[in-house]
Amino acid sequence: MTASRLQARLGLTLVLLLAVLAFLAQFAAAPDGGVPSSARSRERRGRRAALALLQELGFDARAWNRPPGAIPDEARVVFVPRPDALDAGEEGARAALGELHDLHHYRSFVERGGTLVVPAEGADGFLAPGLGLQAPERAPRADRTPMLRGRSRAGEELELAGYGDPLLSAAEGRAWLAGDAGSALVLEVELGSGRVLVLSGGRWFDNDAIADGDAGLLFVRIAESFARDGSGDPGDPGGAVLFDEYSLGLWQPRSPLAVAFEPRFSALSAHALLVLAILVWRSAFAREFPRDPRALELVSPLARARSATALLERAGRHALVARRLCDGVLARLEASLGLAAPDADPSADALQQRAEAIARRADPGGPLESSVPVLEPDGVAGARDLERLHRGLCTFERAVERALHRPAGASRFAS
Repeated sequence: MTASRLQARLGLTLVLLLAVLAFLAQFAAAPDGGVPSSARSRERRGRRAALALLQELGFDARAWNRPPGAIPDEARVVFVPRPDALDAGEEGARAALGELHDLHHYRSFVERGGTLVVPAEGADGFLAPGLGLQAPERAPRADRTPMLRGRSRAGEELELAGYGDPLLSAAEGRAWLAGDAGSALVLEVELGSGRVLVLSGGRWFDNDAIADGDAGLLFVRIAESFARDGSGDPGDPGGAVLFDEYSLGLWQPRSPLAVAFEPRFSALSAHALLVLAILVWRSAFAREFPRDPRALELVSPLARARSATALLERAGRHALVARRLCDGVLARLEASLGLAAPDADPSADALQQRAEAIARRADPGGPLESSVPVLEPDGVAGARDLERLHRGLCTFERAVERALHRPAGASRFAS
């Protein structure tokens, strides 16, 4: 294998390896890390169980680690587990990351008809400055019972763990899940075509709490009401339900591969890949044998002659090697004697006639003319015959050289 073909194969292997790694990186799961409230976390405070519950029920539920400006159009419900991390006071720092990180995209999502679900705990710095909503007030409980009872608008009774005080209905909101004495366990605030749901219990949907009371049922009812528009058909996936990982600091920038194949650049990227594939294919596979460079014909005729001879010997074409040997020796002698180069005729008779013409020119009427060797290249059948022919040609060359350097012969030739 030549060096160029080896380099081509190594290059092809490297390109394929990089393509496979880039493809796998697109689907590699983000590290769990035990981040509380993360939909990828299996820890006690994670929400992997809530994500799996919706997926098993046929919802298009997924963890979302992109900035708010990239929320897709098919999203209908977004759960924000940590609104305190989205404090509007950090807007200047987010602005340095780009326009997609602006918190106004959450408001735009709701106004388009989406549903934003946030816990009341830590939401003060997010609701009022970020969404322009009044933060609800707490209604202190007279008793500290471990469970709270609520009634949905459909009249369904739900029992939930008492992780926080019930919410007072804000001026612009109303109870989606009503508690006692006009309070709300889940408060709905309409905004544009959508709504914001504020939960009084921020831990209801954690892995270690979703099985307590009817927390799992409440979670499913929210998804059914706002992702499926109230449809309980399990065959209807409805809109996407996103678990916002951005508020947990787990957002990831888009990879170069994802950017290259987005609709704006997909045609250009596909064209570049096609050109690369053609170039790799062209370099990796053998084509017709290239001609020798012109410089090689001038610099290394001996190397080319030896290479051609070795090839013919391996192929068993000893007669052809013998004819070329005779032709080469006779051509050199003809050039030294000033004889015209004959037409290309590799036959044995033509070679014999050329040898006799050389002898007559070098030693007219002398002994050389009567001692011309018999050239029979077609009778060469092996290395021994070729060596015997070589010795005869060498003897003939020396005889011609001696005849040329005799004083009498030299004077006759000069005349």
